[in-house]
Parts: sequence; C-alpha cells; structure tokens
Amino acid sequence: MLPDSTRCPLCDEPTLRVEEPAWNRLLPWFRTSWCYACGWEGLLRPGRPGDASIPSQSGQLPLSSKKSS
Repeated sequence: MLPDSTRCPLCDEPTLRVEEPAWNRLLPWFRTSWCYACGWEGLLRPGRPGDASIPSQSGQLPLSSKKSS
C-alpha cells in the first residue's frame, strides 16, 4: 500500500522528512514525509540504500526550527 521509495506518490518528486512526534512514536518503521512540489503529506517507507533523494542539507536548520534574533 505504501510506496517503496521516498518519492511522492502523486508527482514522483523527492520528499522531505517531517518530524511528527506522535506518528514517529507509534509507527517508527514509516517515514513522515512532505512533498514541496505538490504539497502531499503522509507516510512512506524509509528509502532503500542508494535511493536517489534530496542531497544532504548539512549545516542548515530544519524547517520546523525557528531562529530567534
């Protein structure tokens, strides 16, 4: 029922992982995801090793964090 990759099931674009504490605690074997291209959000299976996804964004703040100035 769930796609085998981390790509959006609607538009096939790469998705971003989203932290959802309740879902992540209840279903840790799934990945809560959001598609920036079409706005889809839902659960996916974790990507396979070598799955072409969005490259690492090391050094950047996650989307949900807010920097206070």
